[in-house]
Amino acid sequence: MTTGKLLILSHLAILSLLLASCAPAATPPSKPPVASPSPAGIATSPSAPTPSVATTPTALSKPSEAAGRRGGTLRVLVTADPRSFDLQAESSYTILAPVGPAYNGIVEYDDEQPDKIIPALAERWDTSADSRVWTFHIRKGVTWHDGKPLTATDIEYSLRRIMASSVELKDPLAFVEKVEAKDENTVVATLKQPRTVFMTILADSWATMMPKHVVEARGDMRRTIVGTGPFKFKSHDVGASFQLVRNTDYFVKGKPFIDGIAFYPIRDVSTALAAFRTQKVDITGILVLTTTGGMVLEKEERNAKVGRYPSLGWWNFAMPVDKVPWNDIRVRRAVNLGIDRDAFVKVIEQGFGRVGSFVPPIMGGLTPDELNDQPGFRQPKDADRAEAKRLLQEAGYGSGFSTRMLHRSGEPYTSAAVLLKTELAKIGITAELDPRTEADLFDLTFKGAYHSIMSRRSWKLPDPDGLLPVNYRSNGARNYGHLVDAETDKLIDQQSEITDPAKRKEILRQIDRRLIETVPTVTTHWFDYFMAWWPTNIQFVLPLTFTSNVRYSGVRLLR
Repeated sequence: MTTGKLLILSHLAILSLLLASCAPAATPPSKPPVASPSPAGIATSPSAPTPSVATTPTALSKPSEAAGRRGGTLRVLVTADPRSFDLQAESSYTILAPVGPAYNGIVEYDDEQPDKIIPALAERWDTSADSRVWTFHIRKGVTWHDGKPLTATDIEYSLRRIMASSVELKDPLAFVEKVEAKDENTVVATLKQPRTVFMTILADSWATMMPKHVVEARGDMRRTIVGTGPFKFKSHDVGASFQLVRNTDYFVKGKPFIDGIAFYPIRDVSTALAAFRTQKVDITGILVLTTTGGMVLEKEERNAKVGRYPSLGWWNFAMPVDKVPWNDIRVRRAVNLGIDRDAFVKVIEQGFGRVGSFVPPIMGGLTPDELNDQPGFRQPKDADRAEAKRLLQEAGYGSGFSTRMLHRSGEPYTSAAVLLKTELAKIGITAELDPRTEADLFDLTFKGAYHSIMSRRSWKLPDPDGLLPVNYRSNGARNYGHLVDAETDKLIDQQSEITDPAKRKEILRQIDRRLIETVPTVTTHWFDYFMAWWPTNIQFVLPLTFTSNVRYSGVRLLR
């Protein structure tokens, strides 16, 4: 059995186990149906891979001859300009969306079958009998956009750089022991333990391969775009557009189908929605539509296609435990008790979100019924708020205290921050709002330069290993609560190594309970992400997740 087929079967196996007992709450019944990713990819099996035969590159050699024309420029709506172009060192979707089409990974998700992993820069791969050693055979004849040939040395260099500095993938790839280029066309990766999620990580769009000669010459790729992808950099007019043009030397013959892509940054939600509704753009990026915007399009624009990623995002209030007063667990527990999560679902998501904790139900976290008995989730709030005030009194903060709360400017971020400020005030905590642009927010966040922070987060890889290590393991890149907890680390490592899906699910539930107990952050609620496009304008297949395929190489224009 090939590795790709094994992964698909694994996706289906664990999904059926998870959804059987922890399906998210149903959405209100009056909504029209929406497109959603194939359920096969929501959660990846933790089973270790079996030895595979060589994977052939046939999927790359026969692009679809579906309806639509060649040529033209795809018009994409995004929320902001990219602050830099270095995908191996950044983490914002506003960077991945416009820059991603210029690059490739070793493997990728298929354009037309979103849950299928296919060869890309590696034309095939083999695994050892114990599934720890992966040998990737790099495609010959591929060139970078500057004309230089791709070699296995570039792959080795890129993987090592990702493992050292990638915000999104450094922590998920911690199980990789070493990566070596054996010759010009062979790269060998040795894992500490067998992990099926390895291929899922490599297929994600953040696992971008970059040219060693360019990175070393320039020091980084913050202001340079040289990839192997279907599109090449053309121009960037800050505040107006980001333009890519077709790579005529792309190694997938016949692709891409279009001549170029124009990304238009619009920060204001109402203006963005109006631009889409008047068809000034063909498709929205993932962060453009708020829940309300997605609902409006579903209801009023029947000719538009609205795609939904269920339970992909959550709102998070982080209290760094290395700062006073958050270093006192009683204070953090008081915050957890005092916040009314139902209010966030109602106000921020217009009733279309769902209450949840740290591990989303679709991954195997605690169910809504189980959470009803947990501190902070109980209704009505009177008893929890009384207990919160008692804890603050016991900790020496009976008269309250102030916190300067960092958050992103604009909607829906401002509304969420204002609501949280109101909720904290009910237990005597005063939040001074500190709105920042996305660029400033990321700089301050990764420097740890905040007293508290309200942020909208998302899990991108369709596996618990794409969520837990980066967000909740000690020293994880997005461990905004700065919690160092050996027990949490142990459980995160255990769930990653377990081969039985049912046993893995039980560890995930233990992680949920442990994080509720230690309270490094507070999850207010979970929500859905939306994309929208005009099927009269373009032929487009919704990717598995919003970072699993950002290349648009299979898109055709119909207008």
